[in-house]
Amino acid sequence: MDRDQISPSLSQAQKLHRLSQIDKIDDSAIEAVMTVEKPMYETITFRRNTVEKYFPAGTTGKEIEQTIIQLLENYSKQREVKKSYDFER
Repeated sequence: MDRDQISPSLSQAQKLHRLSQIDKIDDSAIEAVMTVEKPMYETITFRRNTVEKYFPAGTTGKEIEQTIIQLLENYSKQREVKKSYDFER
């Protein structure tokens, strides 16, 4: 493992810190923590000026996010119903 090419995730850093506090950190402990695969998350962002025309003035970012998630959940359910209906035909 090339340690110069990787950096720990927050949870890995916390584990390494706990190990160092109890003097249980060594090369094998570091390697064991660092070889656990980190989950990769892709972030999607919207510029506020792109979506604000769809919301009343004063709507918070959190409210916009919740509304978009709710709309996507409804859209997904509608697609499933349509797919089921099309399949039965």
